[in-house]
Amino acid sequence: MIVFAVVVAYYPNPETLARLAQAIGADGANVVVVDNTPSPTDLPLPGECTVLRLGDNMGIARAQNVGIAHARERGAEVIVFFDQDSAIDSAFVPKLVSSLDAGRPGVVGAVYFDETLGFEGASYKLTPRGYPKQVRTGAAGEPYPVDVRISSGSAATAVTFDVAGLMDEDFFIDYVDIEWCLRARSKGVPIRVDPGVSMKHSIGKLSVDVGPLKVFVDGPVRTYYRVRNAFLLARKPSVPLLFSAKEITSELVHHFLQLFVADRRVERLGAYLLGIRHGLAGVAGRKPDRVATAASTPSSPSGTQP
Repeated sequence: MIVFAVVVAYYPNPETLARLAQAIGADGANVVVVDNTPSPTDLPLPGECTVLRLGDNMGIARAQNVGIAHARERGAEVIVFFDQDSAIDSAFVPKLVSSLDAGRPGVVGAVYFDETLGFEGASYKLTPRGYPKQVRTGAAGEPYPVDVRISSGSAATAVTFDVAGLMDEDFFIDYVDIEWCLRARSKGVPIRVDPGVSMKHSIGKLSVDVGPLKVFVDGPVRTYYRVRNAFLLARKPSVPLLFSAKEITSELVHHFLQLFVADRRVERLGAYLLGIRHGLAGVAGRKPDRVATAASTPSSPSGTQP
């Protein structure tokens, strides 16, 4: 199979990105780095890598769509997605794609372990009514079906995008992979996790314990997108009502608690309230001009999860 890997970069650590690109290339995949950095610098990447510079922070969804188009124009049969801070072992790519049939829609993802917080990241399986339940591997075995997983470390056949469509740029950054998985699921695309393939990945968050709850702390800009985009999910026909209700409740509670355990409280409160207002109004895409500059400051581009 002809395999392309799309890596989305945003103010990347050059050494980390170079190691990832080197590992992907050594596995025989064509590496495409889509750089969202507004003022990009030279990246010490292997010579066979293709770098597509967008010249501004256009969001993860746009960057992935640019990478998909580039790969498909060059005959890609399978496209593997990575964030810039993922780390893989040798033979990761061939092991991951081995269960895919290039002629059929399908997605398979690796098990991922968070490098910062030290746990296995969950994928999600929906109940018959649409409520997401966490799924973890526990032990190696056959690939098993899920409904939602992060994009990094996932491979999709090229024909999958003919069925499911491209990434939804309304979401800009957070919930991009979640919405796409639910859309693909609604169209009958199988999504699986292969417990025999694993990678390290950084969600890019700190955590603070608040009583029995663990509150993950990220920047005020992400507060805006996560709160707003939880509301936008409810507008998508492929998203079950119970799923979107759970996400809205979770984001409202989570980011409200951040106001008490994190710094920049005034800025966080403004982002929180604006996210609610824009979510209810259906404002989509990149933040409006008043806060667009903040959206261009460095933060993790990692895929998110419920």
